[in-house]
Amino acid sequence: MNVLLSAYACEDKKGSEPETGLKWAMEILKLNNELTVLTRKNNKSSIEDFLKFHGIKSQKLKFIYFECP
Repeated sequence: MNVLLSAYACEDKKGSEPETGLKWAMEILKLNNELTVLTRKNNKSSIEDFLKFHGIKSQKLKFIYFECP
């Protein structure tokens, strides 16, 4: 299944909404789905650090970073 997740807030160790966005992404990925996550550019370094730290290298996971005008 292809899943599109919109997670405006998506960061590790921030608690509340930001961490929930990232946890949703990781749980969807565990179900072996193709996952594309839309999130803000300011989340990029935090997400990349998280993926690297946890050794997550999945071709089924794609993040699209954007900034609202």
